[in-house]
Amino acid sequence: MADDKQKQKVDSKDESDHVDASAASTYDTVDTSSDASEFADNLPAEAGEKSKEDKVVASSGKSGAKDDVTKVPELKPIQFPSPRIMKMNVENALSHEKAHLISDVEKYDRKGDFFELNKAVAKVREISQTIVDLALMTYDALKGLWMKYVYKE
Repeated sequence: MADDKQKQKVDSKDESDHVDASAASTYDTVDTSSDASEFADNLPAEAGEKSKEDKVVASSGKSGAKDDVTKVPELKPIQFPSPRIMKMNVENALSHEKAHLISDVEKYDRKGDFFELNKAVAKVREISQTIVDLALMTYDALKGLWMKYVYKE
């Protein structure tokens, strides 16, 4: 009977200390060596900040004290033509590319280069479908095609 009372006491104590026991077990697995604390000291405090090791490596380089800063030229906004003119320009560019690819298809067919023939025919079909889709294309999609095929920058 005394054993039953002790078991009940132990069980109630285990339930109350359940959180503390799990927390203690995680603390036991944490590496508290000096290597871990040194590593934590070298970590940057905020994102984008360089650690102490990075500063040492950067300063010990042979390139000198000057940092290479590349300046990005300012881009001026592109003036898009009216949608009707953009459609005509894209259709003309696609038609020229399609004609060039059709001549390539004939050349690959004569040579028997079936791998390149397959790629050229797939590209011709893609361009033909794009020309068909051009009729119902939104303004933003039309601008994308115009930039890709006409403006080419």
